[in-house]
Amino acid sequence: MRLRRALALVAASSLIACGLSAIGTGETADAGADGDTAPVRSKDSAAPDACASCPSGFECTAGVCSDEARRHFTQAGNPDGNWTWAYRARPDAATLPYAVTHTESTNAGIIAWSTSDASLTPSVFFNPDATAVNVFNKSVTMGPFGLAFHPGPNDENSVVRWTAPRAGTYRATVDLRGLSGGNGSLHTTSTATVARGDTILAVTLIGGDGGPNSDDAGARKLALGALNFYAGDVLDVRLGYGANGNYFSDTTGVDVTITTP
Repeated sequence: MRLRRALALVAASSLIACGLSAIGTGETADAGADGDTAPVRSKDSAAPDACASCPSGFECTAGVCSDEARRHFTQAGNPDGNWTWAYRARPDAATLPYAVTHTESTNAGIIAWSTSDASLTPSVFFNPDATAVNVFNKSVTMGPFGLAFHPGPNDENSVVRWTAPRAGTYRATVDLRGLSGGNGSLHTTSTATVARGDTILAVTLIGGDGGPNSDDAGARKLALGALNFYAGDVLDVRLGYGANGNYFSDTTGVDVTITTP
């Protein structure tokens, strides 16, 4: 009896919910802003109950519940899952979802959400291809399945927003990288702000002085600690045009990954 009970306890422990045990064979993808692997939504076929405790919109990979921005970028709708692609007409204005989506046929087929199908300033856009692409007259290289955003000419902030599907504690990692600077163009000189609601959590400058010889492409990884959210609370990553006061050559790679502790 004791042996059978011990075996039952071992079997039960293998079904501990996602985030508490490393059960699973689902694929994974790096969270780099350039993108490098297909944003396939993972499934845990070996243990179908292991992800039962993951919040809505999260995937379970190797026992970790995660929600990654670039995995959810499609033209099917905005928001998509817990993610919204948005903008602010001014840095201090209300955040509004982009209403227009389009495919940039002259820019390697990247797909975008923006305020106009004739403009990517401001916008959030994505390379749906499994190979890197050169866009905007080869001034920008986007990695495979890479996500990026760009501010507008009047410092309209472009925004990647995550909305908590339920109350709980979450961790966020924000990957940012200046992508402009190819083919003799100016380097990225943008400013990224991370905020939970109205509370600013981090501000970081992307890029150097903006000149063609800038030696700082602006790779930034912001690992935020455990944060408490109520259902419906938002985490925003906002992109403005930076200290040089213009929006030229400010394409910035971005990815945001939310995990449960």
